[in-house]
Amino acid sequence: LGIALAGPRSYDGTLRDLAWVNGAGRCEIGPPEIDAAVAMLWRVWRGLLVVSVAVACLFALPVFD
Repeated sequence: LGIALAGPRSYDGTLRDLAWVNGAGRCEIGPPEIDAAVAMLWRVWRGLLVVSVAVACLFALPVFD
């Protein structure tokens, strides 16, 4: 996604200069970046659902000795 997370923030009115996660990414994000993150999250959920159903189907097959 190319965005930086965490970074400086305020706790109880005191500014804390904390490290960025993915400091090379963009620090200022807006609705398009949030929409892209949500879309990626849904794609991952769909992929996990497909894998889960496939594994369940494999285990549901009758086993012949």
